[in-house]
Amino acid sequence: MQLAFFAHYALISPAHAQLAFARLPEIDASQLRDYAEQCAGKSDDDDDDARDWWGDPMPKITYREDTAIVPVKGPITTGMPAIYERFGYARTEKIGAWMNNVASDPDVKRIILDIDSPGGMVTGTPELASLINAASLEKPVIAHTSGMMDSAAYWLGSQANAVFCTPSADVGCIGVYQMNYDYSGWLKKLGVKAEMIKSGDLKGAGHPDVPLTAEQRKHLQAQIDQIGAQFRAAVKSKRSLVEDDSMRGQSFIGTEAADRNLVAGLRSLDSLL
Repeated sequence: MQLAFFAHYALISPAHAQLAFARLPEIDASQLRDYAEQCAGKSDDDDDDARDWWGDPMPKITYREDTAIVPVKGPITTGMPAIYERFGYARTEKIGAWMNNVASDPDVKRIILDIDSPGGMVTGTPELASLINAASLEKPVIAHTSGMMDSAAYWLGSQANAVFCTPSADVGCIGVYQMNYDYSGWLKKLGVKAEMIKSGDLKGAGHPDVPLTAEQRKHLQAQIDQIGAQFRAAVKSKRSLVEDDSMRGQSFIGTEAADRNLVAGLRSLDSLL
């Protein structure tokens, strides 16, 4: 699952991704079918006792008077089955539905994004970021993290009216990458020759059994650069004081994130409520 995740254009810190994926080996495949059947047809939003695979409460919207608290927890994905939420993933489809609901709810006067995520896939992230930005034009939206708000998660959080974190939080990682695995050398040692028959010189770029050509590498780099430029532009559109030197793919501890204007200040979540 981890290799498949990195094969997509990624907005996630590799080091933090290792932490996010560390629990996956605990999943017992022999019990997975029973668990999936157990969860089928249930709405986590309506089930106060909904638990994930490890027995922890499922993230859901909570309310404090006229404030809606929308959770963004875990690696961010798009197009994955809903069961992925039970294993700690945040689906853009679910978060988008939550945002639409609270943004249109006249009883909700303010929205807080409670974020703890290392980032995730490119697919779906710009669209959800645009939805958050649109909501911020209708009512105050505040993004907060006491854990991680990196890469795709920062793209989302940056579109709020204000962003806050705790001193030890991890914030930033503004950049994009794609991992390509080249197994051709290993196959050669085994006496196996892989040959790809294709139409179009850029077709099949990134297949692990065949090395990238110079043109394929150039094409992939151009796409990465384009997505990276969109990410930086989105950040600058809402956080104009963030300088280019802070958008080189690195993340910062909360205190430095505040010094670099990635966040407006250091606050606890409780202090915002």
